[in-house]
Amino acid sequence: MRWLMRGSELAGGAASSGYASCHGSFGELLQGVLPERGAFLVTLPIELRARARFLLRDYAAGLRVQPESSWKSLRLAEALLRRYELPLRGELTLESEIPRGKGLASSTADLVATYRAITSFHRLPQETQVLEALLREIEPSDGVMHESVVAYQHREARLLERLGAVPALALVAVDEGGEVETLEHNRREPEYSHSEVQEFGVLLARLRDAFRAGDLAPIGAVATRSAEINQRLLPKRLLGTMMGIATAVGALGVAAAHSGTCLAILIDALGDDAGDRIQAASDRLTALGLEPRTIATLRSRASAEAAYV
Repeated sequence: MRWLMRGSELAGGAASSGYASCHGSFGELLQGVLPERGAFLVTLPIELRARARFLLRDYAAGLRVQPESSWKSLRLAEALLRRYELPLRGELTLESEIPRGKGLASSTADLVATYRAITSFHRLPQETQVLEALLREIEPSDGVMHESVVAYQHREARLLERLGAVPALALVAVDEGGEVETLEHNRREPEYSHSEVQEFGVLLARLRDAFRAGDLAPIGAVATRSAEINQRLLPKRLLGTMMGIATAVGALGVAAAHSGTCLAILIDALGDDAGDRIQAASDRLTALGLEPRTIATLRSRASAEAAYV
């Protein structure tokens, strides 16, 4: 079906635009392989966003993207417009607060924001299944199209299950430096032992129970254990240091960007002494010559009630 194009309503060189955003994820609460389900991750949505604007001028020809390095978003835009038999015209501009190559879902957030901006402009239905089908043709994708915490099959761009609303956490984060390219990293098959694969199932079940109960302690414990298991795949030299500081300041644990370069100490943002814990963690990291940054988890509108598929 050919959808009505908003650009056709314009006259005299006027322009209209579609605007959208998508949050990132601070690495993962859990990442591994499940028996019979394969590779998966559990998102940790954060208040850092990618933003996309799709602009169509009635005199413009062709499809362009800025910055030009955003070829993945250009590829998604082309596929989306072709899907609905729309002309390959428009100007797509991307901006992001999410650092690149750090394991914070910057690439997937760009793609989701692009999809939302174009569908908004052309008044197309926003369907998660369509978005995921487009993502599958580009790269492994985080589950950041969902506002809740989800278990997600990132290599298949497919939802595994919804765990619950995003917990109110403060993440005292550090970046070890460098960048990790998503496509290159995911070409390597993770090598987990049989016992580790079984443990991932146990850890996911523990997260499921924790979200149902609203209990933050096991969430922090699972995140820390996941970072430990994955240490040999993409080592974080500061993991031991971060775990020690987390224990010293009474934090919940440590989260890792399993396919990136960042680590964060997890602190209950609603606790009476949250400010003191955040400051103590930051001070200890600064004393080591590091540059900590505090990031908030996403202020989600999603329901706390888990739903399974």
